[in-house]
Amino acid sequence: MRRRSLSLEVMGGIVVMMSQRHMNAPRRDPHNAVPSTSVILGAVCGVVGFLIINVTVVMAVRQYSHRRARRRRYLDLQLEQHGGYLYNLDQFMADYDQQINAANNS
Repeated sequence: MRRRSLSLEVMGGIVVMMSQRHMNAPRRDPHNAVPSTSVILGAVCGVVGFLIINVTVVMAVRQYSHRRARRRRYLDLQLEQHGGYLYNLDQFMADYDQQINAANNS
C-alpha cells in the first residue's frame, strides 16, 4: 500500500491537513483558457434555436396579419355591394370560408 505524504498548515488557529497532490496544483490562467467543445456546441445550438423560434414566430404573425387584412377587404367589399349592410351573416361567412379554402388550395 502506498502512503500519502501529508502536510500540516495552521490557518487562523485551525490545523488543516492537506495531501501533497493538492498543494502544488497547477494554476490555469482564465484569460488564456480555451473553451471546451461542449461549451462552443451549446452556444451554437442556443443561437440556432433562437433563430428558428424567431423565424417561426415572424412567419405565424405575418400569416395572421395577411389573413386578417384579406378578411377585412372582403368584408368591405361585401358591405359596399350591399349598401353598407350585411343581410345574411351566415352566407357571408360561408362565402368567406370558401374563398379562403380556394386561396389556400391554389
